[in-house]
Parts: sequence; structure tokens; C-alpha cells
Amino acid sequence: MMAAAQNPLSPGTGTTANAPMTTDGPSISDAARLLATGAALMDAGRTAEAVSALTGAVVAHPGDAALRMTLGAALRAERQYEAAAIQFLKASRIAPHLAEPRIALAQSMVDAGKPSEALHVVQQSLGAMPDTAALWNLKGALQRRAGDIAGSELSFRRACELAPATAEYLNNLAVAARAGGRLDDAIALYRQALAADPDSARVHGNLGNALDAAGRPDEALPHLRAAVAAAPDDLDAAHNLAVHLIRIECQDEAVPLLRRVVAHDPSRWDSLTNLGVALLAVGRPAEAEACYRRALSLRPGVPETHYDLAWVLLLTGRWYEGWHEYEWRWRLPSFASRPPPGEAQTWDGTPLPEGTLLVYAEQGFGDAIQFVRFARVAKSRVARVVVMCPRPLMRLLSTVPGLDGVVPDTDPPPPADARAAMMSLPFLFGTTPESVPMAEPYIPVPAPRGVLPPKARPRIGFVWAGSPANKIDRQRTCGVAHFLQLMDRVSADFVSLQIGPRAADLARGAPDRLIFRADGRVEDFMDTAALIGELDLVVGVDTAVLHLAAAMGKPTWILLPFMPDYRWLLNSSESPWYRAVRLFRQREKGEWSQVFDDVSTALTHWLRSAG
Repeated sequence: MMAAAQNPLSPGTGTTANAPMTTDGPSISDAARLLATGAALMDAGRTAEAVSALTGAVVAHPGDAALRMTLGAALRAERQYEAAAIQFLKASRIAPHLAEPRIALAQSMVDAGKPSEALHVVQQSLGAMPDTAALWNLKGALQRRAGDIAGSELSFRRACELAPATAEYLNNLAVAARAGGRLDDAIALYRQALAADPDSARVHGNLGNALDAAGRPDEALPHLRAAVAAAPDDLDAAHNLAVHLIRIECQDEAVPLLRRVVAHDPSRWDSLTNLGVALLAVGRPAEAEACYRRALSLRPGVPETHYDLAWVLLLTGRWYEGWHEYEWRWRLPSFASRPPPGEAQTWDGTPLPEGTLLVYAEQGFGDAIQFVRFARVAKSRVARVVVMCPRPLMRLLSTVPGLDGVVPDTDPPPPADARAAMMSLPFLFGTTPESVPMAEPYIPVPAPRGVLPPKARPRIGFVWAGSPANKIDRQRTCGVAHFLQLMDRVSADFVSLQIGPRAADLARGAPDRLIFRADGRVEDFMDTAALIGELDLVVGVDTAVLHLAAAMGKPTWILLPFMPDYRWLLNSSESPWYRAVRLFRQREKGEWSQVFDDVSTALTHWLRSAG
């Protein structure tokens, strides 16, 4: 999801003078009349006519600074920036004691693409009038534009010292503080700016974005809403609110906001991409795809949009194009996986009859368990295949037949003739839902550890939460309470396979049917596999443990959110990846009770057949 750029104050816009700046003695009433005529034309949006009228007025009254200021503003509105700058320069010479002409001159130079010259004007002006807050504010804006974050902050701070209760200056100082990495300071400054101007859409929006970045979404939301309410025509405010709503799983509310943005500005590729994200989340993949393709037609090289397109293509079974688009993940700034160091070239699938291929795991544990099958497929094209993976997977993946070695990803990579990312292999092999290799078990069942009590009833392992680092974890995690209720409905014993921080969700006073907790009693996935080998069924949300059970051939029931991860496709209760899997899907977004009703009914039938 891509938020619009933060909303720092721009250097400003031209303005007519608000005080007499004339040095012409005669014909004051005539100059005032001409000024009023020009201002009225400007107010009516008839800027070209204003330029014509005011040009004649300036010829008649060349020493009237107010006329020159208004003519400069009209020329600026007509995008005649160089001509505008000339008028502002002359006005500044007529009224050297006023800051307004100097500020307008600098702003016109910015418009004309000469920011360094604009900064020079401001610095010269500050030499003559060092206590002018507006000049310090403009200097800060120009410094920030030039990438001088530290300098801009000093300038904005000086503006705030000279005019302490000015929301505009406090907002700009907050923007600089955030750019300097001091998010808490920025939030405090935005709050001061709101105290000075409680109805500022810009400040509400910036504060909301900062709170969101600080991981305080509940505090951010009212400010992002206030920004839209205060400036309903501000497309950035609507976009940013929509992005936040997507992030907090309120995609249905984000859709109309983003539709309004792209209706007003069809060139907003960022809003189109986020509209696609929201539409997919509410179950409209065809519309989502259309948004992604429109966004790419406007901005073809955006990795996020290509990645989102890959997601919808893979989800809807069009894997040939989907795997191709999925390769854009390597260009995502947020993509944490990186190829291991070394001289080995990236493999393109060409046979290496005497070569060694290093296949390295990426992303999550479940991804490695699912995609390691392709390392075995690669063995048909190369002499040796060595897998590099996280240490918790090493003992487990070492048991996969056909691999020539497994090494930890914390060590330097071994010598190899080529290397390949594990999740790029289906792209190289042209894998489709009809050609998934090894849907049968490919991870051997280890010897039992003997840690479970004697078997009295069928044993069911369960998992209710995934890694919080996963971008769809909020959708896929169901909470342990549903499983505790399930224990009361069926005649079976239960084993908690949940490990990590979410294991603490399971209170110590759990039902007697809970016969074992894996947390703190397994060292790696090999230990977990040994536990799974002693179970009759594994039920849980989409996590590495469920991939492991399925890869071992254990009956595995995976509980999916309304819009699942791309690998589970849509609608079917079966998966091309694992023959042992049965999929239970939400029929309504966020509704797990219905899923557990389905599971309870299925368990009743399963226990009858098993008994």
C-alpha cells in the first residue's frame, strides 16, 4: 500500500498586497481603481485579462508596488514565472522595507525552476530583515527541497520562535523533525500546530500519518478523517485515509474514497493500486486486476503494483503470468530477503550436468517447506543441489530425499556454479496448478519423541496464530477461543502446536482434552514434525506448521480468511499443493464462527469414520 507523500508546506503561492505600497504621489485614486479592477479580474479567475489590465496600469503608475505585486500574481497564475519575478523584484525595490515582495520574488524563482537563486534571495532578505518569520519559514522550505533537513529544521525553528503560535510554521517544523527521524518530536509539534489551528486539514493529515507510522492506528484514524472532513476536495487526504483504512482491515470503506480520487484524477496510479488492494480484500479480484493494469499503464515500473498484480494472478490460477510478475518482489524496497553473497550467477534453468546449484530459502518458514519440493525438481537439471535455509529448518530439510546438502543461511554460502531463490523455481519451471510437483508427501515422518501421554482418543494438533511479521497475519489469525470451544464439541484429545509469543494466549486453565503444549518443548521443526507424526489430524490457520503437516502427508485442515494467501486459490476445498489438505474458508470477511461450525461438523463425521 502506498500512501501519498507527506504534506509539508510548499514555498507558497503569490498574493496581492494587503497594504498600500505606492511611492507615486499623483493619481492615487486612479491607481487604486486600477488595482481594484485587476484584483476583481483575478478573483473571477480571468487572469489573462488581469495581466492585460494591470500591465497598462503599471505603465501608467510604474512606482506603485501594489500594482506590480498584483500584476506579478496574475503573471504567476498564467505560469509566466520569469515575468512575474521581474514585477516582484521591482516591487521589492520600490518598497524595500516590506518582506512580501521579496517572498513573492523567491516563490516565482522556485516556480521558474531556480530554487538555488530563490534561496539566495531569501538569505539576502534575511540580512536586511532578520526577524521576519515568513522569510525564515520560506528558507526552511527551500532548504528542505534541497535536501538540507538539518538546516531546514533550524530555519523552521527560528520562524516558530518569532511567531510561536503559527500553525503553518509549527507544521513545517514537525515535517522537518519527522524527516530527521524524530517521529515523537514531530507528533508533539503537530499537536501544537493543531492547538493553533484546530481545523487545519494539512496538520490533521500529517499528524494522522505520523501516528500511523508510530504504530498508533487508533489515534491516527480520527485525524485522517478530520483532514478529509476539513478539505473534502483534497485528494491526498482522501488517499491517505483510504490507505490507513486498508491497513486496519476496513477495505470496504476505503473503496469509495479511492474511487472518488481516481474519478477526479485518473492519473493517480498510487490510488489505482490501492483501490485494487481494497477491491481484492472485499472479494472482487477481476476489478482489482483491472485497477492494477490501469496503474501499470500509467507507471509501468512500480514494483508494488507488479507484485500486487502477481498476487491476484496467482490467486486466480493464472500462474504462468503470475510467477513472472512475482519476480518483481526483488525490487520492492520493503522486501527483506536478499540473495546470499558470492560469485555464483543467478540460475536461468539451463542444465548444469556437472554443476552445483545453491537453492536459498526466502521469506517465511512455511514458504521454505512448501517450495523445497522444487529443489528436488531442479536435481533433474543439475548434478548437485544444496539448500541454504534458516537453522530451525536445517534438520528437517536434511531429510528431504534427493538433496545433496543443507547449510545454514547464517554461514558463508558454499561454492556453487549457480544460485536460485527457492520461490523463483516455479517461474523457471513454468509451474501451473495442473503441474505442481510432489503433491504427495515429500517430508519423511520422523521417529516419535515419546512425549505425548498414552493414546486414549484420536489426537488433533491445532494452531491459531501466525507470525505477526506476515502482512496478512491479521486476517489469517483466528484466536484460541474458537479452538477451546471446539474441544467441548468433539470426543478427541488436543495438542497445541502453537509456539512463540501467541502461545501465551492459551490460559493455563485449558480443558482436560488439551494433553500437550509444544511451546518451550520443541527446538526446531524436526521436533515439531516428530510431534505431528504422532497425531491423527492437524487443524489450524495458514502457518508453517500446517505446511509441514501437509508435506508429511498428515490429514491437514487449513482455515482460511475470506481472501486468502494467493497459494490457496479461490473457492475450492482442495489444494493443488498437497493431497492431504482440506480447506475451510470464511464466507464472510472476518467471520470465524462459521468456519468453526463447518470444522465441527466435519470433525464429527471424521471421528465417526476414524472410530
